[in-house]
Amino acid sequence: MKLKIHTRMALQMGAALTAAFAIGIPLFHEHWPWVALTAFIVCSGAVTRDDAVKKGAQRFLGAVCGTLIAAIVGHFSIPNDTAVAAAIFLVLFLGLWLREVHYAYWTACTTLIFALLQGPGGAPIPLFAVRIAAIFLGALCAVGALEFVFPISREALARRRRSAR
Repeated sequence: MKLKIHTRMALQMGAALTAAFAIGIPLFHEHWPWVALTAFIVCSGAVTRDDAVKKGAQRFLGAVCGTLIAAIVGHFSIPNDTAVAAAIFLVLFLGLWLREVHYAYWTACTTLIFALLQGPGGAPIPLFAVRIAAIFLGALCAVGALEFVFPISREALARRRRSAR
């Protein structure tokens, strides 16, 4: 019996999230959601391993860039809560607009928003390092699931798409 692509994708998502929880909870304690969220985001809509690698790399790159920007912004004091809210909405607007250009922009902007929400000084650098490590491991969980759990080859997907036309 050959499994349909959607069934395979569901099994892959289950495997990725199982791995993310199994790795994230003991290694990252209260920050385990970063691993699980990344595994979910990278696995969502990814049909082949190549799709997952691309989305995982974009998410990781965006998180690293956002972390660097947040570290710079953390050295500046925003005068009041209204200015913080305005900065958050500006970054959110930029992220939504630039998401169409490249997913890494969206990830960078969301990282910066989290830093702005944490207030003056932002989060300590070790916390950002933990976040990036968790994102990396979450992406690996997703890529591993798409590679080893009922993998869907690019060729099979291309054949299916051609036959649907």
